[in-house]
Amino acid sequence: MLESWRQLLSIDGHLVDTATTGLWRWTSCRNTRYDLILSDLCMPELDGAAFYRELQRHHPALCQRVIFFTGDSLSPESGMFLEQTAVPTLGSP
Repeated sequence: MLESWRQLLSIDGHLVDTATTGLWRWTSCRNTRYDLILSDLCMPELDGAAFYRELQRHHPALCQRVIFFTGDSLSPESGMFLEQTAVPTLGSP
């Protein structure tokens, strides 16, 4: 799915960075400012909620630029996180 989104957005003329782990994504956000951050809620090394909390702590303006992909079943913790933060979500297959 990551590669499909990268291709789709690149074809539309957007410059796209990709990361396969939450930690890698966090490292990218510390050094680069993004117009939009599409992130999976479930990621290795640093899950979506922890990634978002780091953004809140260090780069709160970026929090308004996050959209999370969610799978078909959310844990109670993930559901509560999304409800409390009201971060936009897109369902993923």
